[in-house]
Amino acid sequence: MLPCKDRFGELEVTAPNFGHMLHAANGCLCRCGSFGCIEASAGFYGILRTAFEVPPDTIPAKFVPLAEMDKIAASARQGNRMAGYAFRQAGIALGNGLSRLLSLYDRMPIYITGPGTRYFDLLQRGVDEGLEQSHEVRLQGRPEISVIFDEQRLVFDGHLDRALTDMDHDIAAFRPVPPATDQA
Repeated sequence: MLPCKDRFGELEVTAPNFGHMLHAANGCLCRCGSFGCIEASAGFYGILRTAFEVPPDTIPAKFVPLAEMDKIAASARQGNRMAGYAFRQAGIALGNGLSRLLSLYDRMPIYITGPGTRYFDLLQRGVDEGLEQSHEVRLQGRPEISVIFDEQRLVFDGHLDRALTDMDHDIAAFRPVPPATDQA
């Protein structure tokens, strides 16, 4: 995360793509070409790779259909150990990444969204396990995590908040200077 000042002098925080933060040095091959990204373990192709015990240096699938993920999830829910393990490992990668963010930044609410929310019940145990490995989480407790199924609404609300905040700053920043008066 890169803190800097915006045009109004307020702290603005930007961050690289969460999925490409390092999860495990020399881990699985990611679509970006690096090894060990969170996405390489927690993305659909990472879950697929783990569930079917594909070697970690195999070129990732370009696209994993939801129907295929639904089959792996159904198998995990029916007790297939490898499928369950794949989701748990994905959850651990997510939990470790979140714990690193919390250690660097501070407590914040966490919103999980996107097509993978339909599998959060399978990821939850691993997310908790990954978070609990953090000193910060052990001291401060587990952060608030919300699963948001309506991703479009979340994005709209975020953009709306940003636009209104910028408008507030622009209006507040535009303060006409009163004309000078001679008092001589």
